[in-house]
Amino acid sequence: TWSSATTYALADKVVYNDKIYESLIASNLNKQPNTNPNDWLDLGASNKTAMFDIQVNTQTTATTSLTVSLQPGSSFNAVSFLNLIGNTISITVKDSPAGSVVYTETINLDNSTNNVINWYTYFFEDFDIRTEVVFQNIPPYVNGVIDVTISAGTGATVAIGTCSVGTMIELGDTQYGLSYGIRDYSIKETDEFGNTRFIQRAFSKRMSPKLMVPNTRLNYIGKTLENLRATPTVYIAVDDPTYGGTIVFGFLKDWNIEINYPQHSMISIEVDGLI
Repeated sequence: TWSSATTYALADKVVYNDKIYESLIASNLNKQPNTNPNDWLDLGASNKTAMFDIQVNTQTTATTSLTVSLQPGSSFNAVSFLNLIGNTISITVKDSPAGSVVYTETINLDNSTNNVINWYTYFFEDFDIRTEVVFQNIPPYVNGVIDVTISAGTGATVAIGTCSVGTMIELGDTQYGLSYGIRDYSIKETDEFGNTRFIQRAFSKRMSPKLMVPNTRLNYIGKTLENLRATPTVYIAVDDPTYGGTIVFGFLKDWNIEINYPQHSMISIEVDGLI
């Protein structure tokens, strides 16, 4: 923890207001990290708060198990977790800090049985572990409290990249033809002698689903999408563990409504995931 009475050397790291800073100078004394950007480099959230920032690739980590208790302060009906490492994840929701349990569920993150297509995959391919989980249909309470536990084997690492709490809204029925993938920020450099090196960097997800919606909901859905602009949101195209890659935490880059039929219309949306 940063202290105004401590002199820090070049490259020393401190925690201030749940963020990590690295000293950019020698003899760094009494310079508050968040107000002296020339003296301190902001490295992002601390381990405790990494699961609550808007970066999916920054994780809150622990060994064997990690338990978190949070009170959002407003009603919610869904909790999502992304970029997970572990064997199981469970949540318990109470209607108030000293209240009754209104929801509890445990999900096994091992999805390997769905990946086995022959004896070779059974014996030799890597385990298929779910990295995205969404808990739904939670009874909404303004003072609700959430207890989360993610566990693994003794001494193994557990991690949560993003925890997002909010209200799930159904926009429409996802149609076949959905596309999703990643945008890789890694680079390839080749010098004048033809020597190539790769620099691995982070990546973000992207997704472009098309939805069918009743025309009676067009105004509501249009206003909902307008309000979600520039707002980090979890988008779920297919609510099935088989299609876990269609769960994207990002922002709504673009959307378009086509009034195709007397009773139904099509909405195309484009989601850019956060790194």
